[in-house]
Amino acid sequence: MAKITLAPYDSQWEADFLEVGSALRAALEPVLGDRLTGVHHIGSTSVPGIAAKPIIDVQVSVRDFRPWTRTDLVAPDEPAERPSREHIGESEALIDAVESTGLRWLGDWCIDYRKWLFNRRDDLAVNCHVRREGCVSQQQALLFRDYLRVNKAARQRYEDVKRELAARDWDLVDDYADAKGDCVWGILREADKWSQAGWFPSSTDI
Repeated sequence: MAKITLAPYDSQWEADFLEVGSALRAALEPVLGDRLTGVHHIGSTSVPGIAAKPIIDVQVSVRDFRPWTRTDLVAPDEPAERPSREHIGESEALIDAVESTGLRWLGDWCIDYRKWLFNRRDDLAVNCHVRREGCVSQQQALLFRDYLRVNKAARQRYEDVKRELAARDWDLVDDYADAKGDCVWGILREADKWSQAGWFPSSTDI
């Protein structure tokens, strides 16, 4: 069974992001050059005032993602399983650069290969999401964050749902994440309307 633990907002989370994000930028710039377009703090730990699982989510945006991706690579069935690196070509340099910061590559996620996922579970819990600049999932992560930062009612509604769901028993953490879907998509619909007033994502947080 997966135990979901929410912690009150902690300002240390921003400092943790700055540490991890700065290390990622320093490691990736020599490899990606101008392909690296942004390093952002996303997820609930990026929203002051909201309870969250104490895991720092970092989004790394790259200008051209396809050359770094194997079309036959799929996510492992179990998070502990390490995916094969066979025939990934120049992608090896990107993986090595991220892993030099202490993160571990978990493989491609999403059926259209829009995201690579890395994580770390030792001194600091981190998820690093590598996405193509401008793709829907890359933009949604920033829009959801920015809307929650400015809308107290949406922020409270999201936290209430998270707390109610966290009190249940789940076979997998992914089941908990899926159960938040209706709330998340409802907030994204609100955020989409809000964005029409002139919202643009920040180019980078670091």
